[in-house]
Amino acid sequence: MQNQDQDDQTVDQDLFRSLAESPRNLTVLLDEQEHVLYASPAAQELLGLTLEQFRTREVDAHLPSDDLLVIRELLVKAREQPGDEFGMAVRLRGADGEWRRATVYISNQLNDPRVHAFVVTAHQPLTLPQLTARFREREQTLRALLDASPEAALLISPDGTILAANETAATRFGESVESLLGTQLFARLPADLAGLRRGYVQEAISTGRPVRRVELWNWHKFDVSVVPVLGMDGQVKSLAVYGHDLTSQLAAERELQDREAALRALLDANPEPAMLLTADGIILSANQATVRRLGQPMDKLVGSNVFGWLPPELSRTRKGMFELAVREQREMHYRDESRGTIYDNYVYPAVGADGHVTKYAVFAVNVTEEARAQHALAASEARFQQMASVIPVAFWMVSPDYKTNFYVSPAFEVIYGQSCQELYRNPALWRRSVHAEDLARVEEWWREHYREPTEVEYRIVRPDGTVRWVRDVSFPVLDESGHLIMLTGASEDVTERRARDAQLAQSDKLAGLGLLAGGVAHQLRNPLAIISSWVQLLEEHPEDARLRQESLPRIRAAADRASRVIEALLKFSRPGELVVAPVDVRQVLAEALDLLALHLGSSQVEVRRDWEEDIAEIQGSADLLLQVFTNLAVNACDAMPNGGTLTVTCKKNQEGGVCIQFADTGQGITPQDLPHVFDPFFTTRLSRQGTGLGLVVTHTIIQQHHGTIEVESTVGMGTTFTVRLP
Repeated sequence: MQNQDQDDQTVDQDLFRSLAESPRNLTVLLDEQEHVLYASPAAQELLGLTLEQFRTREVDAHLPSDDLLVIRELLVKAREQPGDEFGMAVRLRGADGEWRRATVYISNQLNDPRVHAFVVTAHQPLTLPQLTARFREREQTLRALLDASPEAALLISPDGTILAANETAATRFGESVESLLGTQLFARLPADLAGLRRGYVQEAISTGRPVRRVELWNWHKFDVSVVPVLGMDGQVKSLAVYGHDLTSQLAAERELQDREAALRALLDANPEPAMLLTADGIILSANQATVRRLGQPMDKLVGSNVFGWLPPELSRTRKGMFELAVREQREMHYRDESRGTIYDNYVYPAVGADGHVTKYAVFAVNVTEEARAQHALAASEARFQQMASVIPVAFWMVSPDYKTNFYVSPAFEVIYGQSCQELYRNPALWRRSVHAEDLARVEEWWREHYREPTEVEYRIVRPDGTVRWVRDVSFPVLDESGHLIMLTGASEDVTERRARDAQLAQSDKLAGLGLLAGGVAHQLRNPLAIISSWVQLLEEHPEDARLRQESLPRIRAAADRASRVIEALLKFSRPGELVVAPVDVRQVLAEALDLLALHLGSSQVEVRRDWEEDIAEIQGSADLLLQVFTNLAVNACDAMPNGGTLTVTCKKNQEGGVCIQFADTGQGITPQDLPHVFDPFFTTRLSRQGTGLGLVVTHTIIQQHHGTIEVESTVGMGTTFTVRLP
């Protein structure tokens, strides 16, 4: 070959700069006529020639004739097969005339516009020490890589003898790497697993290709790869075996399957439709309620567009809301209606890793009945508000600690003289309105009775200074577990009613004064006669010191007896008012029976007292209770026109209060009249012109004391009135 002078700029120097930097590889470019276009600086290292010297010499000066013929044959093959690479071992003569062994590779790059030449690469084979050092370096690198792998790796011979192993493999077998070497892999495995692995090895040997299998064994999952290692003769010399334990992945897959099954069961148990859709409305999944609602099988629904199954009016609204949820990437809740059915719809978009909504979940709940109930409730509340605004009773709802007012009706402003808004802002306003003399009693009452239906009457002081009587009725509201969540009730202005009750009581008292007058006169005559007698004796014997000493205690005792009679009569006759104070019930009973002693005696009525000794005082009004006991005793006496027995019992009851009974042996009350004995103006004493108010007043007074009164009667046997006071 002859050298041809050409400009070095025809060769892309940048393309080969990296090759030129390697002192071991000689790179030569030949044109189509096999002229040298370029030679790398390795020519100096390999042959002792500069680039210019290399280009000015004939090629046959560097090659023996037999190698030159083979080189030219390779150039012919390279011309026929562009892109392929052909190589051979040759001898090259250097500048010193010595022959050097090298390996040459030829590649046809004529079609590459950047090269447009044959590329010939030559490098000098490594010496044995160099090869040994490089082999050890690569072996150490490979060992480091294998030991760093978290998965087991083995190198075995075709018969299964372990030639090499990493630390992970040794750990998995529970031995050291050294103890594994030279042993049989298949002998270390269970028989069935050894059979599988032996089959993988045989397949890799017979095909010469890698084999990869995923196997399940004894609740374990493995990803096994067997890669054959071929020798220079193309035969399998050894095999690399990799085992990736996927057991944890298997457990995760099973857990995921279980969760998916549980989620599917949960969704199918939901009586309302639920779907998973793509961003453009394609159904990915649906529950059985959706199948029932749309009337289509699951396989027909999945993959279809949801809007195609909906009525037109629903399709338009829901498509718009779904698109809004996707566009704004937020949850949506809205209500729509179709053909008389009302739905609450919930849309939950799922945002992917790219920040876009890829799918969304949709739930549609039929709330027709609930919506109708809400509408009915709203209408009922409106009617209640309208009714509460005209009824002169203040309805209220308050927390159990009285610190929050949930509701109070407009009548509160009329009764208390203060605004509802002020009460909402300041719940303590109610407490400040209670009369100072009643506050402690009312607060104690609420503390003891707030968990049961109850009522209490007390006085309030309005901002203008007027005093009004209020009756509160309260009811506890409990949740399903029995916990108190609020108190509800009503407040009523009972000032006028109490005035009427007082007038009735006074009328009843005045009606009974005539009955008591004779008895009172008789009871006063005796002590007055005693006083008169002793005074006459003192007048006749003014100097008798012994007489004075004897007469004074007797005159004082007679005067005290007359005073008690007059005091009892005054208590009975004066207008009654519920002024709460400690009351000795037995003492009040004694006063009532003393007042009626003459009347009962003249009616041939024997009084029997059955009173316990240790009865505690109660809270109440002694004057009003005196009227109650007097009325009951008079009624009992009138029921026995031919005489009889009145048994008055006073005992403690189980609730801690007191129980009083008036039992007569009179005519009794007929079953027809018994339900009406507490009705106003009802009386059976026609001959005596009874007013019919006595038991009405009695019942009212007992209620004011938060007590009860009951009556039992048998015609011809008698009647018993039972009063229970707390």
